[in-house]
Amino acid sequence: MINSVRRHTKLKVIAAVAAALWLTSHNVPAAAVVASSSVKAVPLGMAANPATRLLYVTHSGGNNVSVIDQDSGVTVAKIAVGTSPAGVSVNPKTNTVYVANQGSGDLSVIDGGNNAVTATIPLDASPINVTVNPATGLVYVANRDSNSVSVIDGGTNAVVATIPVSEGPLGMAVNGKTNRVYVTNQGSGSVSVIDGGSNTVVATISVEADPVALVVNANANRIYVGYLGSNRVSVVDGDSNTVVATRAVGG
Repeated sequence: MINSVRRHTKLKVIAAVAAALWLTSHNVPAAAVVASSSVKAVPLGMAANPATRLLYVTHSGGNNVSVIDQDSGVTVAKIAVGTSPAGVSVNPKTNTVYVANQGSGDLSVIDGGNNAVTATIPLDASPINVTVNPATGLVYVANRDSNSVSVIDGGTNAVVATIPVSEGPLGMAVNGKTNRVYVTNQGSGSVSVIDGGSNTVVATISVEADPVALVVNANANRIYVGYLGSNRVSVVDGDSNTVVATRAVGG
């Protein structure tokens, strides 16, 4: 019981780091999250569809996803998914939502038009995060306990590749312009760089301890890495795959 509480608390802290990076890199008002009475704890995952102005928030304890109108902050739907949903991502081109269910070891595929789960895809151990490249339609899932990334064809919902990465993959982001996928490896203090064309790791970047979240600025080709228990953010140059700065943020 104690270990379960500690694990849930740690996930909340990780989610807070990820949420802070996410909100600062997307045009989503924080009020959209705060105003919703359905979000009563730190969300474990958030993703927005800029075309529909809907925000998707996972609730690990409730095994569901809240759908929130970004402008009003009103919850318009709740969708039942797998066990312990964590990461969530949206393909705005297809209006499809993907949810990584860590407890049940699978990925829920949701039709954003009718809020229905259209597929459940089995994956490796503890899928904890997900990201999608709208340009290729490929979906990438970090499997935390198997140290791998699953690649899924968004058109067929088939797993087309499984890519080994370093220990404890967690944070994920895609640069659609370069077709590169970035994965933080919390256990090894590194970031894996995956070439989306060949589904291979082309670089492993050493960063500080406990990297848990990242976001990508596609126009500048910069990757920003956040850490557990730290107020520092590292800036990675996507051309050279090197850390070019590490800055303190917050108070």
